[in-house]
Amino acid sequence: KMFECSLDVQNTRSGPNSRRQSVVSIDLSKKESLSKSIAKNALFLHLNEEEMSEVFDYLFPSIAEQEDTIIQQGDEGDNFYIIEQGAVDIYVNDAKVVTLGEGGSFGELALI
Repeated sequence: KMFECSLDVQNTRSGPNSRRQSVVSIDLSKKESLSKSIAKNALFLHLNEEEMSEVFDYLFPSIAEQEDTIIQQGDEGDNFYIIEQGAVDIYVNDAKVVTLGEGGSFGELALI
């Protein structure tokens, strides 16, 4: 039920004490797939090709196992997540409200 792998956009506000600071290159096929996911998000609709390339420069892998809590309601968000494989259950006030599958995303507020 939980996802096996995601890609996060690192929030540069996190600074040197951020829990993740690595930047990795993304292969072309993965970029194409992620580009389709990102294109659906209103935060990225206005970006040109060069700006989208910069977004991809900040993507890095993050792996979660089933039953892992990725972020808890009320915690300060520091990443935007794109589900590459599997699914994520979203809970609000301890009640499941939606399951996001491959290509889904969450954590947009961390980018603002």
